[in-house]
Amino acid sequence: MRALGTFLTRCGRHGPTLLVLSLAIGIAAPPAAELAHRGLPLAAFLLTLGSLLTALFAPAEPGTGPRLVLLALAWAGLAVPTLIALATRALPLGPDLQAGIVLAALAPPTGSAAAVAAMLDLRPRLALVVSIGLTLMAPLSIPICAHLVGLDATFDTARLALQLALIVGGSTAVALTIRQARGAFASVLPDTKAASGVAVLGLMLVGLAMADGVRAQWEASVPDFLAMLAVAVTLNAGLTALGALVFAASGWRSALTAGIVGGNRNVTLAWAAAAGGALPMAAEGYVAAAVIPILALPLAIRAGLRVGRLATSIRARGFRTSPALVRVSALALLALGSGGTAAGPLAGNCQLDPRDQCRCSLSSIETAMTFGDAASLIEVYGRDDPDGGYGTLLSDMLRQCLAGLPSPPASSATLRPIPVLSQPSAPGEIAARRR
Repeated sequence: MRALGTFLTRCGRHGPTLLVLSLAIGIAAPPAAELAHRGLPLAAFLLTLGSLLTALFAPAEPGTGPRLVLLALAWAGLAVPTLIALATRALPLGPDLQAGIVLAALAPPTGSAAAVAAMLDLRPRLALVVSIGLTLMAPLSIPICAHLVGLDATFDTARLALQLALIVGGSTAVALTIRQARGAFASVLPDTKAASGVAVLGLMLVGLAMADGVRAQWEASVPDFLAMLAVAVTLNAGLTALGALVFAASGWRSALTAGIVGGNRNVTLAWAAAAGGALPMAAEGYVAAAVIPILALPLAIRAGLRVGRLATSIRARGFRTSPALVRVSALALLALGSGGTAAGPLAGNCQLDPRDQCRCSLSSIETAMTFGDAASLIEVYGRDDPDGGYGTLLSDMLRQCLAGLPSPPASSATLRPIPVLSQPSAPGEIAARRR
């Protein structure tokens, strides 16, 4: 059971990379995609269960009160579909492609939103409330909003409501059971990363299954599919950035969480709800293309956050070097990834220079730096991978610095003991001592 827990933790830790890898495997191996397509109900259950467990195990999130939750619900549930509907009417798009874009916008946020937020060190509880709340409202909200924006599509709402009740209800029952018996599942779900790993497995099944549709659209018309992919990537990234900007006052973690929830929609759910998936060719093509940025965005955001933290940490420590070297160092660290043995792939050593100043170097950056600079870089990696052994690396490097320092000379001065009052003195005694 402990091996399963280790496996889930690694899945959660490397989730963004695994999501992209699953799509690539599905495209390269059609039998795997076909097999995964049969497991989509299981995938929906796993990603919902993983998100629930991630939010339940996550620490408290200060500043995410009812007001922020309601605003995030309104943004993802009303503002985003309205903006997309207005934008598609203003752009010269074909009716079928326009239907696909609007249908994707009407879908609720992805069920894995909380797990993705945990992977990126954001606000998983906020993401869970918004995504699950809008998912439960989907059987009513999708057809109503579709009618309001003029989308000509029929929806099997009864079938959709039953499926969502089974998936969300079953996942919630299992998650609460695990929470009540947390000790019995400690080896399988040792931390939040392992819980998000459950959702990663579900998302990997989705990536494998949707690869079949991506390949079919690619073979049908490469230029058309690339155009749809460009639109999907632009809308996903644009809505994520716009949402983060709208909620900037709530702090960058909450703001980026709201952006991700608003930009990443459960397009497969809307696809299945639209008369069993019977959509025009262009609409199906856009739905297939929209899955790609959903799976790739977490990896892109993680890379951006790492570069941002690295640059901030270097500036805070006053690391004086050329901008080109800083960029090269950041890219080298990012290419190494995280995980592995003590301190993952990083190694470092320190020694005293002729002026008795401790100078350190890391395996990825040959330029010598102060211990403070090296510590700030290690801190960046430690935030993304708390279990990677970076604390051990930092303590070893500090010992190397201290080992080279000369012992302080013995002092002949004696320290005069300072009297300490064993109990509070009365005001009169204090006044007498002052006189």
